Amino acid sequence: MAKVTDASNTAWSAGTVLAADEVWQVHDGSVLLDTDPVEANRLGIRLNPGDSLRIASGKTVYYRLAYGTAAIIARFAV
Repeated sequence: MAKVTDASNTAWSAGTVLAADEVWQVHDGSVLLDTDPVEANRLGIRLNPGDSLRIASGKTVYYRLAYGTAAIIARFAV
């Protein structure tokens, strides 16, 4: 079963530490994802509906809404 994360804020999230490899897939809206811990350096990788990204365990993932009113991200353990 997927974990669902709602992104409705244009500020960067506090960060989510992954305990296992995961695939993050955007189902609705548009988000930016980044693993850079320094907020000033965060540019993000933009994901639109249907786009996905595999992220290794141990990484801290920061995300934010890229545009629109909300986005839904499904997270699947690999």
